[in-house]
Amino acid sequence: MNIIENESDLRELLEGSFSDVHITLVSIIQGAALALLATEIKDFYYVEGTIRCLSPAAALCKSAGAHLGLALGLFCVIVLYWNEYRMGITIYNWIPTLRDCLIPFGLGALEIGAILTFGGPIWIPIAHLAALNLLAVFAFLNMYHKAEASGLNTFVLGITGRSKRANIGYAIASSLALLTSVAVSQLEINDGPKGDAVMVICLLIVCASHFVRQHKQWEVVKQATSFAFLQPTSAHSGR
Repeated sequence: MNIIENESDLRELLEGSFSDVHITLVSIIQGAALALLATEIKDFYYVEGTIRCLSPAAALCKSAGAHLGLALGLFCVIVLYWNEYRMGITIYNWIPTLRDCLIPFGLGALEIGAILTFGGPIWIPIAHLAALNLLAVFAFLNMYHKAEASGLNTFVLGITGRSKRANIGYAIASSLALLTSVAVSQLEINDGPKGDAVMVICLLIVCASHFVRQHKQWEVVKQATSFAFLQPTSAHSGR
C-alpha cells in the first residue's frame, strides 16, 4: 500500500508506475500480434511434408517464397517494437499522459494491419510498416521531449544524446526505403515475384539495421552505467 503524504510522494508514485504499466501494455499488444501472425501464416500455408500454398488466389501462390520472407520480417518487427519500448522504458522516466498511452496503440494498429494483410499482395503490409516507421518518428520525438522535460533523466540523456538523431533518422530512412521499394515493385518491369522480392529484401535489410542500432545503443548505456557506478554519488545524482 502506497502512503501519499505530500507532492513528492505522489510524483514518485506516478513516475514509478510508468515502466510497469507500459511494458505490460506493449507486451500484451505484441503477444496478440505474434498469435495473429502465426494464424495468418497457418492460413496461407499448409505443411504436410512440403509447404503448399492454400491461398484462394492462385497468383499469390507464385510468391509463396516471398511471403515466407515477409513472415520473417513481420516477426522481426514484433521483436524490434517490443525491445524498443523495453529500452526506452528502462532508460527514461517521466509521468505518462494520454499521448503516451495512444502511441503504443497506434503503432500496434499499424503492425496488426500489416499482419492482417499478410495473405494479400505484399505491397500492402509493406506500406503499413512504412506508416509504422513514420509514427515511430513521432514516438521518438515524444519520448525525448518528455524525458528532457521531466528533469529526471539528465545523466542518462547525457549518455544517449547522440542516439536521438540516429533513432529518428533510422525511422525516417526506414519509411522512405520501404515506400521506395513499393514504388519500384509497381513498375511494370518488376511486376510479380521480382517486385515482391525487392520489397521483402528491403524489409529484411531495414530490420537488420534496426537490430544493429538497438544493440549499439544498449551497449553504450551499459558501459556508461557501469562507469557511473564507479563514480562518486554526486556524479550521477541527476537520475
